[in-house]
Amino acid sequence: LVAITGNIGVGKSLVGEILKDEGFFVVDTDEIVKEILRTKNPVTCSIVKEFGPTVQGEDSYFINKKKLASIVFTDVLKREKLE
Repeated sequence: LVAITGNIGVGKSLVGEILKDEGFFVVDTDEIVKEILRTKNPVTCSIVKEFGPTVQGEDSYFINKKKLASIVFTDVLKREKLE
C-alpha cells in the first residue's frame, strides 16, 4: 500500500495515472473530493467560512472549484490554509 501526498498542483494525479498504466490499483482522491464538494457538509461549510460565500457554487456543486482556485492560487497564505 502506497499513499501519494503533496500540495495542490504538484503532480499527484499524474503519478497516479502512471501507476494505473503500470497495472496498479489506484484510488482517485480527486473523485472523492468532487463528491465532497457537491454537498453541504462540515468540510464545505469550513471552506465557505474561511473563504467567504463567493466560493459557493451556482451549479450542482456546493463549492465552485474555479472560484476557490482564483482565491488560493493568488495568495500563498490562503492556499496553505486550504491545504
